[in-house]
Amino acid sequence: RIRPSNGAGKTTIISILLGIIKKTKGEFSILGKQIDDFKAIRDLIGYAPQELVFYDYLTVQENAKLFADCYDIKNKKDRIEELFELFQLTELKKRRAGKLSGGQKRRLNLVLGMLHSPKILFLDEPSAGMDPQSRNILWENVERLSKEEGITIILTTHLMEVADKLCDRILIIDYGKIIASGTPDELKFTFGAEEVIELLIAENLESKTSESFIEKLRKDFSKVTFLENTVKIFTKKGSTLIPEVVKIAVKLGMTDFIENLQLRGSTLEDVFIGLTGKSLRE
Repeated sequence: RIRPSNGAGKTTIISILLGIIKKTKGEFSILGKQIDDFKAIRDLIGYAPQELVFYDYLTVQENAKLFADCYDIKNKKDRIEELFELFQLTELKKRRAGKLSGGQKRRLNLVLGMLHSPKILFLDEPSAGMDPQSRNILWENVERLSKEEGITIILTTHLMEVADKLCDRILIIDYGKIIASGTPDELKFTFGAEEVIELLIAENLESKTSESFIEKLRKDFSKVTFLENTVKIFTKKGSTLIPEVVKIAVKLGMTDFIENLQLRGSTLEDVFIGLTGKSLRE
């Protein structure tokens, strides 16, 4: 699973692995086969891009049949019906694809990439624009198919809670380089901290006062971030440090400008922000 900041290069990486664009250097292989030999890897990989790849003027079923005919699939009809049932598209199979809702279109996009039971499935922001119901259907069935059919899924997403729940291994990419990798727990404990002291600062605070406060915190504590009026102090002993944080706030006249203070466990979002200095919405 790839966790990128916007413009980090994840779509370029996927495009190289899929043979869409040529690499400039290095070696890339899929299941031991060089990606330069596209015929050798074509049936091994599936792809559901951010863009919708079906034909609006065809029905859901016609789209599935058209894409299935591109592969040597045994029992095509059964495979299509199986995926339609799984992703709740059976009752929509006679509807023109262009008339589907946003979430339904995303589910169809995913089905088209899975028809031939690929060994590796690339999903590029598959839940973008989905309603909560469609998103839940997507993640539940992606996880199920991965386990039952042994599909390796390479996923790009900005939803860190999804990555934490579903992914076995995560890569964080920034400016085209892998800056961290590991299991969710490894990343949280190695690059984050066991606990985070989080302070929400009032927007009407003078910048000079807030700068003095942040400077003092960074002087006294090893890892402090400040983004979008939120201060985060990464530590392994949060409960013992909170009195020290409060003492600094009182000394600098900050108490009336701290809207919330909490101690919580570290998350993957904390890791990402700590490593890149960027918020997830950037």
